Amino acid sequence: LNFSFFIFDMIAKDGSFLLDQSLASRRKMLEEGFDRSGPLEFMKLVECKKIPVDTNLMPRLKEEFNSAKKKGYEGLIVKLARSPYLVRSRRNWFKLKFFEKSGKETLDLVIVGAQKGRGALEGTYGSLVCAVRDSNDKLFPVTKLSLAMSAPERAKLTEKIDALRVDFSAPGVENLSADFYLKPELVFEVAFDCFSLSHEYSVGQGVVDEKKGISLRFPVIIRQREDKGVKDATTVDELITQFQALQGESGQSTESMSNEVKNKTEGSN
Repeated sequence: LNFSFFIFDMIAKDGSFLLDQSLASRRKMLEEGFDRSGPLEFMKLVECKKIPVDTNLMPRLKEEFNSAKKKGYEGLIVKLARSPYLVRSRRNWFKLKFFEKSGKETLDLVIVGAQKGRGALEGTYGSLVCAVRDSNDKLFPVTKLSLAMSAPERAKLTEKIDALRVDFSAPGVENLSADFYLKPELVFEVAFDCFSLSHEYSVGQGVVDEKKGISLRFPVIIRQREDKGVKDATTVDELITQFQALQGESGQSTESMSNEVKNKTEGSN
């Protein structure tokens, strides 16, 4: 097998840190400091100027994203060229992921817990633990939902989460690992890129895989389902059926599907 080592940034040179230098300056030093021959390559850089004035920006980003996806990557990272390197912060950059919304790619999930925020979200919530229900109305976590939204939207949602916090996991919530426990009252419509298998979750264990449960990759909030309660949420059986249907469409076994997801993840890091 042939391997390549991809470099995307430089934070120190000749014993001195470059954290205060702009991304553009660091990139220039990176390209001047390394020989591109052999297995060493630089991550592709596409400059998009006049943000947000450039009306051609989104079509260009979509074009680059589709090109990256064909190569097995999972998205783009957009950064400010003038920004310094901020440790444990996403203030000057974000991940960009495109979703094609369809019926089979959305689920109605119950929020049962929350995780502490890190970096720019330190002191607030970083993600929400989402669950499906079984026929006995027990709730089983299947993914963590990042709070990637505007500040006003996050503030409004934070108020709702604060009001639902409890000291212990709510009755009927199974296998919950979270920094904060919540009353299971909020239901969100959630879109996602694809299914994956994980030791962290139990839904589907013994059915779709001997040791792993079903999880979601790149889940995002579509909307709060104020018209639905916990009893209207996606069920365990519905999730397993949907997983098996997509598995059948792809013609892959559970194991090969899991391995492909793992390889793509490792290839994009």
